[in-house]
Amino acid sequence: MQLLRKFRWPIVIFLVGLAVKLFGAWGKITHMAFADTALTIGFFTQMLAVFITLFIIIGMLFTRTPGEPPKA
Repeated sequence: MQLLRKFRWPIVIFLVGLAVKLFGAWGKITHMAFADTALTIGFFTQMLAVFITLFIIIGMLFTRTPGEPPKA
């Protein structure tokens, strides 16, 4: 549960980006004018969520817990 709590916001951001991207895809299929913008916003939102996730993972790799001996 602790691990899921660390990744809560990247997951939410990724799902919002997915919803926007699906809305843009529907707009492309029906030839709406906003479709290109919605797809672009959706892709950038998902990319932001992936970058946040990578920073969290890198931070988890390079932080040590108290009492843990230093890595050689």
